[in-house]
Amino acid sequence: MATREQVSNAGLQKLLAPVARTTTVLSAEVDMQGFESLTLVGLLGASAATLSGSIKVELEVQHADDDGTGSAGAYTAVADADIVGAVTGSATGTFAVIDADAKLGQLYKTAYRGTKRFVKVNVRLTGNHSTGTLVAVAAIKGNPSIKPVA
Repeated sequence: MATREQVSNAGLQKLLAPVARTTTVLSAEVDMQGFESLTLVGLLGASAATLSGSIKVELEVQHADDDGTGSAGAYTAVADADIVGAVTGSATGTFAVIDADAKLGQLYKTAYRGTKRFVKVNVRLTGNHSTGTLVAVAAIKGNPSIKPVA
């Protein structure tokens, strides 16, 4: 039985709309100002390609001190220690490698534990995704300094 609600204490953000992707794409950024925790969620749908070790999708976390409007800070891959549930991928900070059709239609999540203000998800498509693979990414910011969250 639910006795508490989270809506007033969570900031939700769409980082990447659910669209069939044919090439690697970088999500919109999350600004962590005013929040102390971050969960990133990736959702993969159908793919016309048969996924394998050479045709796959990887979800990788990147971060930066600045979004580029101030003292420009380049986004870099996070260390594996900066996320929960890191897996071996093409870069550090990988939280999902989808390399089999059975792994499609699922949610993949991680928590960011790093110290930088801005965070993005790199959706790396390896191999031929010529007809597209459905991918969406969202962020759930938690532990706000000011409540309720709008």
